[in-house]
Amino acid sequence: MKAWKEITYYGGFDWAREHHDVVLVDRQGQMVADLAIEHTADGWQRWREQVSALGAENFAGGVETSQGMVVEQLLESGESAFLRLPR
Repeated sequence: MKAWKEITYYGGFDWAREHHDVVLVDRQGQMVADLAIEHTADGWQRWREQVSALGAENFAGGVETSQGMVVEQLLESGESAFLRLPR
């Protein structure tokens, strides 16, 4: 995992059953993406494309759960770190 000073993008995921609202910000706190991804193979492909365009190796995010397909998909996307956010 990269050190926090190496992370250039941060994301917050709203965990849900059918879609996930996602906000990505850069190191300065400027929003670079505000999107909803469907909880489907196509939705996760869209997510991987978005993160890839930013540089997945420099991304850290937070999500409201610590298990399940959401976490598996995020880890497969190559993100550096995840925090489980309290509900």
